[in-house]
Amino acid sequence: MSSATVAMGTPARPGAGTCVAAGNATGSVAVPATAFRSTAVRLTRRGRAVLGAGLLVVALVLGLLIKQSPSLAGDEFRAGAQYEYVVVEPGQTLWQIAVAAAPDVDPRVTIMRIQDLNGLSDAAVAAGQRIALPPSS
Repeated sequence: MSSATVAMGTPARPGAGTCVAAGNATGSVAVPATAFRSTAVRLTRRGRAVLGAGLLVVALVLGLLIKQSPSLAGDEFRAGAQYEYVVVEPGQTLWQIAVAAAPDVDPRVTIMRIQDLNGLSDAAVAAGQRIALPPSS
C-alpha cells in the first residue's frame, strides 16, 4: 500500500468527512481534506496601507507627467498653435525680450512662460536663437 491513501466515504456536506491519510511506515494520521483547500487572499492593515501608498505614488507620477506634457497642460501650449517668434540679437537678454513682448506684465513671469514654452532650462539665450513668445493675456 502507498504511503498516502484517500479514505472514501459519503460526506454530509462537500469537503466534510473526507480525509487524506498521510504518514510514514509506522502509522498514518488522518488530515481533513479541507486543510488542503486554498483560501482567499486577505490583506492585513499594513498590506492595505502599502497598497494605498503605492497607488498614491502612481497617481502622483501620472499627474506630474501630464502637467509636464506641453500638449496636455493647457491652452497656452496647444499643439499646432500659432506663436509669434523673435530671433535673439547679439547682446540681447531674455529679460529684454520679455519686457518687449509683454510690457504690462512682470518680466519674471514672462521669462518663466518663455522658458516653459521653448523648453529652456535657464535664462541663457544665444544670438541667432529663435524664441517662441507666449500669447499675450
